[in-house]
Amino acid sequence: MRVRYGEGKIAVALEQKREPLLYALCQYDNLVLFPINPRTVANYRKAFQPSRAKSDPVDARLLVELMQKHPEKMVCWVPGCPQILALRQWVESRRMLVGEKVRLTNRITAALKTYFPQVLDWFEDKDTLVFCSLWSSFHPYLTRKPRPHST
Repeated sequence: MRVRYGEGKIAVALEQKREPLLYALCQYDNLVLFPINPRTVANYRKAFQPSRAKSDPVDARLLVELMQKHPEKMVCWVPGCPQILALRQWVESRRMLVGEKVRLTNRITAALKTYFPQVLDWFEDKDTLVFCSLWSSFHPYLTRKPRPHST
């Protein structure tokens, strides 16, 4: 982009707030990043797209239009010091890990409700070492498909 556009600044509109793309792009000093709330783009699309169909090319055109027609409403993202940026990345990673933990414990709970509901009464927390040890000892039996009964 520097070869094509020179050393000037390039405005980049992103339909996201806290995503790795934002952190990856902030390392380039010629890019000026404008994160735009996805709801803003969705509402703009509803107002001016009769079909209301969502597609990346349409949303990209809408982002450009928003930047051109309403520059006073756009807020430039300032990453702050490298320590704050690193902290934000760690917080985002932790948030994703917590979400994954919740998803997995919900799947385990659903399986236990079907096969062995008493265990749910025995353990309040499904993310302890004791529970995980018990689960891993039962796991092969719970994931195996039941054999049909012979008559």
